[in-house]
Amino acid sequence: MSRLMLPSECVESHVFPFWNDDRLAKNKEGLEVSVWDCDTKTEHELVFKQWNKGANVLIKNWAKDFVKRREHKLGDEIGL
Repeated sequence: MSRLMLPSECVESHVFPFWNDDRLAKNKEGLEVSVWDCDTKTEHELVFKQWNKGANVLIKNWAKDFVKRREHKLGDEIGL
């Protein structure tokens, strides 16, 4: 669980509309994003990346900042 896969339809409707053309152009190479954890009221720096075939992922500190710290298990549901 070193990455969080994000459904394309969610990213296209809830993320991309808020990004300018420069940010959208960088999402294939990786783009640093700030993620707010509402439960712990903490901010975390992750990398959003769009892989080939349109898979969207959050990587970098995902495992350390969320999976290990929050003790997530495979199959846990995460709200965005």
